[in-house]
Amino acid sequence: MTLQLNSNLPVLVLLLGWCGCADADYSIETTAGRVTLSNGTDIQVAVVPEAGGELSGLSVFFDGEWRELIYRALDYGGAKGWRGKAQLLWPATGITLNRESQEQAYDLDGVEYPMPFHGFAKAHPWRLVGQEQTGEYASVTLELEDNEETRRYYPFDFRLRVEYR
Repeated sequence: MTLQLNSNLPVLVLLLGWCGCADADYSIETTAGRVTLSNGTDIQVAVVPEAGGELSGLSVFFDGEWRELIYRALDYGGAKGWRGKAQLLWPATGITLNRESQEQAYDLDGVEYPMPFHGFAKAHPWRLVGQEQTGEYASVTLELEDNEETRRYYPFDFRLRVEYR
């Protein structure tokens, strides 16, 4: 995980490394809002930008069959409780509790801002801003940028990027 500055805005970049496999034929496929990266042999990674930019699937080919490793991968039904997948927890992890009001919020310069459990990044659509396919890897980059809704929780300019490679 690296924190970079871009246009004077903080940018968080997460790399999920699986590049450099021998005999790999890296590819990127986009179908029905889902982006799938593959090494062409035994690993597939799926992300759904509109569903919080999270890692939505991780499959490996093992013992003659594909096996999904992420709980409730690509299942975006209305399940209650933990819905699985690998959510991007930002700008908070866990609960943020204002000691004075006992609300799920934080105080900044005398103003109380609500903060959802595990932050808000997981609940907002992300944009696909880049993809690259070479003989050594395939990658996609997603971005969440501040907007009117995010400023309700986090009153700062930001650009959050995640790269799946």
